[in-house]
Amino acid sequence: MIKEKKRRTELSERELAVLEYLAKGWADADIATELSMSLVGVRGVIRRACQKTASTTRCSLITWAFKNKVL
Repeated sequence: MIKEKKRRTELSERELAVLEYLAKGWADADIATELSMSLVGVRGVIRRACQKTASTTRCSLITWAFKNKVL
């Protein structure tokens, strides 16, 4: 439980914002436009969020977020 709490706080505000749009089914390009980021930047944020949460796919990242009440 403590480890899960730590993981929640590890995600940056940018990672949480991207994750929210990702969970809504938005495409990377649309997320980039909405958040004034580059496409490469969005993909990097997703990659770092996956690393921090030990998720291997975007789907598992979103599942992690719901299970840990991040979203």
